[in-house]
Amino acid sequence: MSRMGAVRRGDAALLAIVAVLGGSVAAAQTTPGQTSAREIEFANDKVSMLNLSLGLGAIQSDNVSRVSTDEESGSVTITSLNLKYRENTRRLLADVDADIGYEHFLDGEFEDGVIGRADGVVTVGLLPEIFEWSVEEQFTQARVDPFGADTPENRQNVNRFSTGPDVRLSLSDATALRFSSRYALVDYEEATADGDRLSGSMAVVRQLGAARAVSFNVSREAIDFDDASANVGYDRDSAFVRYEAESSRTELTADLGYMRIEDELGETANGALLDVLLLRRVSPDSRLALNFGTRFSDSGDIARLTPGSDRGSLDPVVVFTNALPFEGRFVNLGWEFNRNRTGLGTFIQFRQQRYSDSPEFDRDMQIIGAHVHRRLSSRIEVYARVHSSREDFDNSASFIREQQGNLGLIMRLGNSGRIALDGMHRDRESTNSVTEFTENRLSLFIIWTPISRNRQ
Repeated sequence: MSRMGAVRRGDAALLAIVAVLGGSVAAAQTTPGQTSAREIEFANDKVSMLNLSLGLGAIQSDNVSRVSTDEESGSVTITSLNLKYRENTRRLLADVDADIGYEHFLDGEFEDGVIGRADGVVTVGLLPEIFEWSVEEQFTQARVDPFGADTPENRQNVNRFSTGPDVRLSLSDATALRFSSRYALVDYEEATADGDRLSGSMAVVRQLGAARAVSFNVSREAIDFDDASANVGYDRDSAFVRYEAESSRTELTADLGYMRIEDELGETANGALLDVLLLRRVSPDSRLALNFGTRFSDSGDIARLTPGSDRGSLDPVVVFTNALPFEGRFVNLGWEFNRNRTGLGTFIQFRQQRYSDSPEFDRDMQIIGAHVHRRLSSRIEVYARVHSSREDFDNSASFIREQQGNLGLIMRLGNSGRIALDGMHRDRESTNSVTEFTENRLSLFIIWTPISRNRQ
């Protein structure tokens, strides 16, 4: 049960959102045809894994600037790096994913720049299961104008770094105290929501059996912003009961409690904290992930909890960089199937954000996607995927809808090389007609994987 707790050390929502949205074989990546950053993973899956891929490719677009009128074709080259690292030992717990590329526009429509995302958590057992130190890093990208189309001119880098200790003190064979502390730094390239966060938590944990535990948790987080004239800092307190259970086919983590925030002006808000994560092996070939709940959050957490602006996929989740806290409600459901030479999966996500002091930012989001892939031979694989998203801004009567479809072919060259061909169609509709566009892209990549290790 302790390893399960370590894998779930962060918010349960983080794992579920990444697992559900990352379940597609070729979605959310800078290089077409590379496998997804994550699957629906269980606590003991992929105990030791290290994969490193390098890619070089070219993209031809019939609307490279993503404009609503006077579309022009253009070419883009991308060099990419894809890294996946998992380790689960007594002294080291590591979970690292990076999908980073460098984009060069041959006709100079936009400035060259870095694209993609990376996130990783490394926990070192200085005194295993007694005193551990965790380091967490997330790099993603967000839109500068949340209502504008996703282009290089409308992107900004967002970086979140946190570090701190975890201490566990055994009171008896079945009862323990757990203390955690974190310092986090959130940095936006353009927005004025930069700031730091200091948090601490304490939990009383009671083992109910070999694979079940219940705990009572309290925490406080102080959020301060560098630009105090543009943002109001606040404290966030929570108290909740957590139940964890694990069996050969199911993992469950459920939090139920209360949250309260108070800003520096004395304004307060409170509400329920609910976060349920269920992972289920439906059969030897299929898996299911369900995550739902409600909690207070802000843009700094959104940068941590969402996939970011992946160039190879949709960018449906807009990060508001106004630093205002909001009450968020969410439901994520994902399913994947893999047998022999065939794999398929689907996911659906619903979100609500409600701002008590700024209702103009209230919004509802729906994201739906599906994928299928088939190995035609030992060297040839084909895939298809579709994504659809919609955002409704309730108090401004505006909406954004995006749809995307991909068809791809992967041809393997020996043990470490492959060629990936990907065709994409993307369509965006909005109440602001200036930001609407349609685009067709054809991508060709050569990918080399010098390191590939996967041991159970």
